[in-house]
Amino acid sequence: MAHISDLPNELLASCIEYCQDEKSDIRALRLVSQRFHGLSSPYLITEFTVYLSEASFTHLYTLSTHQILRKYVTSLTINVSCYEATCADSLKEFTELASDQLRWFRAFKDKGEDTDEEEDATQEGWDHRLHIIDQWDQLLEESLANIPDILHLLSEPKRILYHAWIDYGRKYREQQALMGEDSGRRLIDMMERLSGLQTLLINEEGRAEGPIMVISEGGTSYISYPWLQGHFLRNLVEESTSNKYNSSIRMERSGQHPLPAMYIFRSLFGALAVSSVTLQEIIIEVPMPIHLRPFHLSADEKNAIRKSVASASTLSLAIDGWFFENLRPSSEYTKLSPLISSFFSSLKARKMTIEFPTYFFGEMGLFSLSDIVDIRQVSRPTLQVLELISVPVTFNDVGNLVDCVNVSLRVLYATFIVVGQAQWCDILDVLRKLERLESLGLVFRAGEGYGNDGVKKLRPIFNLPMELIEDYVMKRTDANPLVGGRVVGKGPGNQWVHDEEVEAT
Repeated sequence: MAHISDLPNELLASCIEYCQDEKSDIRALRLVSQRFHGLSSPYLITEFTVYLSEASFTHLYTLSTHQILRKYVTSLTINVSCYEATCADSLKEFTELASDQLRWFRAFKDKGEDTDEEEDATQEGWDHRLHIIDQWDQLLEESLANIPDILHLLSEPKRILYHAWIDYGRKYREQQALMGEDSGRRLIDMMERLSGLQTLLINEEGRAEGPIMVISEGGTSYISYPWLQGHFLRNLVEESTSNKYNSSIRMERSGQHPLPAMYIFRSLFGALAVSSVTLQEIIIEVPMPIHLRPFHLSADEKNAIRKSVASASTLSLAIDGWFFENLRPSSEYTKLSPLISSFFSSLKARKMTIEFPTYFFGEMGLFSLSDIVDIRQVSRPTLQVLELISVPVTFNDVGNLVDCVNVSLRVLYATFIVVGQAQWCDILDVLRKLERLESLGLVFRAGEGYGNDGVKKLRPIFNLPMELIEDYVMKRTDANPLVGGRVVGKGPGNQWVHDEEVEAT
């Protein structure tokens, strides 16, 4: 009879997967074998996510001190989703946030599509079916001090909401307890024990387990109370208050939008700079605050960030959620400089991504790349891949960028937002100076507005075939495809037409 140790790893993996899928009463299955300690074992943990909670820190500590498992973690994600003080302290704010989300959902269902224009949605059909909103709003009339005494008299939706608020406040206070100066040092101490660590991702994502769903019964759509308690409010409690469904509403009402766990950038990078951790890849994905003052860093903190990213070959920075027009003076954008400048100052970076995925068209004139990094002062002989997504640039910005990377860059992908009087035909001439370019993706966003609408409408310049632009920039042809013609039409449908074609029509 064959012993279990004689079975190949692949077969054991299939058996375990079957047991876990088919036998719901099996919550955990652990096999101990010396062979599982090998690098090819499918049972080793290679990626781990730590949240800003004491329990999550404890889990990471357990992993980092395990004699075997700590050697094979290659990627660590630090999720900096935060609970917000206003909602934790005020049942009124928390209730309004919950109502905002449900109203958005009602508008979504009525229109049958994602929409930011809630007021235009037909809501009559939901007024009687989604009456939870009205019942929750009535909580605002209750005396908070009296609620514990009358809790048994409240309707089920009100009780659900009240308990969710209590849970939210508890988690907020637990999170605040971690926001001391030593939290970054604690994380770095654990990271130093992960001897195989290569990638660090700092992001802000809710901990939802899936999209909001509606239960349909007898042709009537509604959100059931048990499901509401077990799913929707859990998402509301656990997601950051800056999630995409309510961020603009929250900022508009409160007038502030704190950068999630800004102390991470200070405490974590400060400790990382003096640690033995050497990272190959650093990815930062955070939302845009309503103001950039939290990005103000001291000289020592700037140096710590620069030193922390110096060893990485892949660097990525994405700042999402550009929502308001003219609410920030142009001088505030310079607060982004420490992060972006530290990327450009890295002597080992081979791939770099700078992304403002939902940058607002209405703010096009407020700043450009040169306002947040002085490219003229750097030379990147190692940079081979550069991605600039929705980054505002001037003609001089493009020229300085090309001078910085012209001898090394092999791949360029850019969705430029051109600021000022720059002409695309001149920009193509500048890009021809890239001596070793092998791949080019050059598009721009169509239409007006902001957010996902702008991101999704990506198209080649004036709808020209990308091959024409690529052939010219990469010196396969000598004729600039944007010389000797004009733009015909307006908006996303405009076309570049050569002069002889215009005369023929």
